[in-house]
Amino acid sequence: MNVTRVNHGSHSVVTLTGRLDTETAPGFEDTCGRWIDGGSLRLLFDFSTLFYVSSAGLRALFAVAKKATGAGGGVAGYGATGAVQEVFHFASFAEIVPLAEDASSALALL
Repeated sequence: MNVTRVNHGSHSVVTLTGRLDTETAPGFEDTCGRWIDGGSLRLLFDFSTLFYVSSAGLRALFAVAKKATGAGGGVAGYGATGAVQEVFHFASFAEIVPLAEDASSALALL
């Protein structure tokens, strides 16, 4: 999986590409944790190029959301399609990482 971040003043857009699973979740959580510790407290996850998320990936997203919220920030996502969107809805995960269709709608959720 590839994770990139672009800062936009009050928030950062984090793009996830590939699979968020047992293999990639620890690195994702670690990377986002460093960004939060560095002051990026409002994270918008672009899921449009994320093709798969496992339970380990959901746990990592939960940990990142908890850390950001605990630091006074928040998280939201957008662009989830197919299997990723199904997993979010089936697991009621959108209550933890709210989902929107586009970046501006996701930003309004923070």
